[in-house]
Amino acid sequence: MILVVLDPEELQEALELAQQRNAKPAHTNKKFDAEHGDEEIHYMSALAEVAWSKQTGWPVDTSVQYGDGGVDFRNNGRTYQIKARDVARYSAPDLLCRKKYVKADRFILAEVNLQEPDLIRFVGWCTKDELLLEIKDIRGKGERYIRWRHDLREIPRELI
Repeated sequence: MILVVLDPEELQEALELAQQRNAKPAHTNKKFDAEHGDEEIHYMSALAEVAWSKQTGWPVDTSVQYGDGGVDFRNNGRTYQIKARDVARYSAPDLLCRKKYVKADRFILAEVNLQEPDLIRFVGWCTKDELLLEIKDIRGKGERYIRWRHDLREIPRELI
């Protein structure tokens, strides 16, 4: 597991990125996550993306759009999707992805707690092929591909 601590400027960067994404005309994610509104979902994702950028040195995609279509980062011919999950709600979250967003080569699970937004934990990663091995029906939210947290790979230096 990798812990990244965001400083106040990085927290502000994530907040502004989330606000830009929130300002776009939006389809709603309410069915996807009834407990969190779009604003919180965008903020958790932006926090994780800024933290990954800090860890790797890869630039954050700051183009204003509603969502990224399934790819957050591109590096060395590979694409990466950071999947942020709320640890205040799920003490040990697994990596979940809606079918239409399984576009990246690599998926990375980030734990975010909005009560402590400066502390982002990267739990592990999997390939697209590994993610596609199992589907779970999430009650009221439909089917999601899932990679159980205990099946995730450790994040090696060469991935970063």
